[in-house]
Amino acid sequence: PEVNMEGPDGAEHSGVLSKKKLDHGRFEDPYKQKVQCWIRKNVLFIRALGSDKFPIPGTIPDKVDLNIWKLGEREDKGKFTLLHPGGAATKLRADSQQEADNWINVIAASIKRAKEEEIQARLAAENALRQRAEADAAKQKEEQKKIRKEK
Repeated sequence: PEVNMEGPDGAEHSGVLSKKKLDHGRFEDPYKQKVQCWIRKNVLFIRALGSDKFPIPGTIPDKVDLNIWKLGEREDKGKFTLLHPGGAATKLRADSQQEADNWINVIAASIKRAKEEEIQARLAAENALRQRAEADAAKQKEEQKKIRKEK
């Protein structure tokens, strides 16, 4: 069955967080933007919510590939940061430190699982190449035996 990536239904983890606005005014709450977040298949989806707490019509969720991004240092006041190797950062805040810790643990587990899946895929590919090379070598050996018998 096709997995719905456009919403949190069936996600491993989901909830509402606040996302830090990069260009906020001096007296403006930098974390006033509410976002709906969910994790599915090692991807964190982040979708802006309107003032009515519903997704803004026509918005496409941002996708944070947890195979690439990593968690920043633990922060206080429910804040945490995701870092991209290219230097980009996404700063999020939960309503409580406990909720932030829960998100951090789920994201860390997803990142770990992504790395393990990558290692398993690499090992499977290497194994397939080795088996193919062994099969080709055996076939070549049989062909050489056949040629020697014909002489």
